Amino acid sequence: MLWRMAGRSTAVAAGGLTWFVRPDRKALIRLRELCLPAMGGMLLMTLVGVVDLKMVGELVPENVKTGSITALVLNRTLMWVINSFLTGFGVAATAFVSQAKGSGDMEKVRVYGTLTMFISACFALAITMVGLLVGPWMLSLLGAEASVEALTWDYLNLILIGMLVFSTNFVSMNIFNALGQTQMPFYSQLILNAVNVVVNWIMIPHWGVAGAALATLLSTTAVVVFYLWQLRAQKLLTGLRKVLKEPLGPLMGQVIPGSLMMVLRSLSMLALYKIIALVPESLGDTTVGMAALGVGIQVESLSFIPTFAFSVAAATMVGQALGAGDIERANRGCSSAVLVALCFMCVMATLFITFPEELVNFFASRDASILPEGVNYILINAIGVPAIGMCITLSGGLRGAGDVRSVTAIVLIAQWGVRLPLAWYLAVPGGMGFTGVWIAQALTCWVEFTLLSARWISGRWTLKKLV
Repeated sequence: MLWRMAGRSTAVAAGGLTWFVRPDRKALIRLRELCLPAMGGMLLMTLVGVVDLKMVGELVPENVKTGSITALVLNRTLMWVINSFLTGFGVAATAFVSQAKGSGDMEKVRVYGTLTMFISACFALAITMVGLLVGPWMLSLLGAEASVEALTWDYLNLILIGMLVFSTNFVSMNIFNALGQTQMPFYSQLILNAVNVVVNWIMIPHWGVAGAALATLLSTTAVVVFYLWQLRAQKLLTGLRKVLKEPLGPLMGQVIPGSLMMVLRSLSMLALYKIIALVPESLGDTTVGMAALGVGIQVESLSFIPTFAFSVAAATMVGQALGAGDIERANRGCSSAVLVALCFMCVMATLFITFPEELVNFFASRDASILPEGVNYILINAIGVPAIGMCITLSGGLRGAGDVRSVTAIVLIAQWGVRLPLAWYLAVPGGMGFTGVWIAQALTCWVEFTLLSARWISGRWTLKKLV
């Protein structure tokens, strides 16, 4: 249905020269081939967070339920920040491998894939050492209650120990996506979910949120074993001696801004928690506000995590088309992905507006203290849901072209120049409390989409060919 809706469209909401491209049948078929397994994988990835939140809410004692839920959602944000330092390697793998694949040079595919994986592993080990040293200090900056802070660290220190596993998983996933083999991440997520549920069931009753962390680590380890087996079977890796002769400048030119982009986005989310902590007690309970933000993000993830499938497809189609020297095909591929993402997100926004209480009750394990503010979050942020989907997809197209610096600059402007100042002003001086934070989030989504559209319409991304 979505494919037919997009096929009949001739322009996306922002308008502009390059958006007036009618997706042809070939582009939509290729989009479907890439998106369906990628969307399945993203939905399964979302399910991991849903299962963890639900199982922690059901299996921990009632007297620590709210604190455990808050600790878990804080850790999801912290993991996003930590993994952001590795995101640049995924960005680099996507751009270089997809363009090498498009040009037909499989030797370059092997070289760039192996080099990216090796350097990311070195960075992951560094993150483990630094994180274990400064982790407690980072948590103290959030302003959470002492009991929540202790539970959060119980989870986080296990995640930090496993950073090498997480980095290998992330880069491997991006290599297969860049090659157009989006079914591999789907299979990996089936493995991850199965192992995660079993270990959660065994460990959470005894270790609480730390048991959920152990389940995440063990399930990701199982996925890494699967990926390494597939990479070896398809001969997609090569020897380090050959790889290390390659100049690092071009690769790091993608890695650094790619990581910075996600670090800026992730830290802005942490800053929202800090803004919530600054809201006067007369306007709302801080713990409830933090939990509502975390639960609200989990609900939104039902829409924006699957939308990453459109981002994967856009990056792959743009990168491979540019590698082959076909700019028109790159433009049609990304335009098609953005249009389908818009249709999908409009449907999801409608569902959020229709069933907000049911969604919050599910994710918050019927914690009555979270329900009102969680519903408030969903109803307000549903306005920004269509823009979120188009931003995620269009960012993928620009990253596939190697134009990651522009995406990073736009994230800096939208998240730090607009969202955070506006959220603070509306919430604290404006006296709107948590509602002000939610409004700032929704409006910023449309600001970011407008800036990304302007960049795409400029056509400067066509000058960024890497291979």
